[in-house]
Amino acid sequence: MTATLVVMGFMFGVLAGITGTVVLSYLKEYQHFNEVTRPQINE
Repeated sequence: MTATLVVMGFMFGVLAGITGTVVLSYLKEYQHFNEVTRPQINE
């Protein structure tokens, strides 16, 4: 039972790490997109 919990915790940690990396890269791209489009909108 303990081994199952450890494996589940490890898998959850890996999934959380991948999700966090994807979200961070997406936020960086979104912020860059806003910086590119904002001057055009203001003009």
